Amino acid sequence: MMPPTRALTLWQPMAWAISDYTKRIENRPWKPWAIAKRIAIHAGKTYHADHAAQIEDVFGVVVPRGVPQGAIVAVVSVVDCVEQSDDPWFSGPFGWVLGDVVKLRHPVPAKGAQGLWRIPSAILAAVERQL
Repeated sequence: MMPPTRALTLWQPMAWAISDYTKRIENRPWKPWAIAKRIAIHAGKTYHADHAAQIEDVFGVVVPRGVPQGAIVAVVSVVDCVEQSDDPWFSGPFGWVLGDVVKLRHPVPAKGAQGLWRIPSAILAAVERQL
């Protein structure tokens, strides 16, 4: 499995929804730079309670509050980019379709950033050990 070189930071519980639940579309205002690339999903330090309530209302699932924050939690492939979808996770304008989701057994602490950010080598090595 190809390791990721870049990561995308998401507020919780959206990172949880990808690593542990059924979220397979990530909404972004821009198209991904490449399809079929692996990226890491980084759980930011922000927990958005409104997003948790919305997930609970739409999907009928209890969203945990004690989810990892400030850490890389999964690795995914960006397999497509869509501008329309019936998927309930889609809100656009661009939906990055995610596949090959691999949840890390142990979240890897990391400082996130906006956009797709390059994973420092020491953090990347810790992610690779779990793939």
